[in-house]
Formats: sequence, C-alpha cells, structure tokens
Amino acid sequence: FQQAIELAVNTVRDVLVPAFARVTDLPSCVSFYRQFSGSELTLSPEIKDNEEGLLNFLVYEDVEKYQEEEMITWEKENKEILERMKLGLVRYTQEDYENDKAERLEYAKEQIRLFTEQRNSPEVLAEIEYRKNLNIKRLKEQKVI
Repeated sequence: FQQAIELAVNTVRDVLVPAFARVTDLPSCVSFYRQFSGSELTLSPEIKDNEEGLLNFLVYEDVEKYQEEEMITWEKENKEILERMKLGLVRYTQEDYENDKAERLEYAKEQIRLFTEQRNSPEVLAEIEYRKNLNIKRLKEQKVI
C-alpha cells in the first residue's frame, strides 16, 4: 500500500504537475485533457452535458482540424493497446483488440458528427457564453481576477 501511495505521489509530482504548468490557454488545456483524461472532452447530444467538451468548439477552427485530432487520438490508442498487449499488461486476444478498435472508431465518428452538427448552433454558443460568464464571476468572487 505504501508503494502505491509513493508511486501516485511521484507520478503527480513528476508527470501531472509539470504538464499542468504548461496549461496556459485553451489549446494547451485541451491538449492536457487529451493526454490525461480524454473522456472529459466528450461531446454529448445534450448540449448541457458536454462539460469540458465545449472547449472543442473554442479550440478547433473547423471540422477538418477536429476530425484530424480525433483520428490521431484513435491511432495513438491503437498503438498503446497493442504495446500493452505485447507486454502482457492487457489480456486482449487479437479479436478483442479488433472489436475494441472498431468500437472506438465508431465513437470517434460519433464525436465528429456531434462536433459538425453542434459547432455553430445557437444553443452551443449560448452555453459557452453562460459558462464563460459564470467562470468569470467565480474567479472574481475568489479574488483571482
């Protein structure tokens, strides 16, 4: 148990803190999420459920850039899973891997579809503006700005 705690502390200190220190704007924030918690950037059919996924609309100028990033992420995950399989860190058969790969591709396509459909919608723009104003209010209340 002690070793697990030490590993967690060391990982936070050596990996997360330096990476978080590089978060200085919205693109670097999205990059941080993609590296450490890509699921936070998930888009949902319900605009209010998009959470940090709304950052995608502020960072990616067009569908092509978003699609490119989604496919890069998909390919990276494929390589990571294959590497973990080789090392015996994940117990996937080749069939399991192919099924997972296909499911993740469908997920990526769904994310691209949602981005395409929602990117200029008045509801998305209103939700982004609402959250921006709410965050500014909170920062002022905390005397950060």
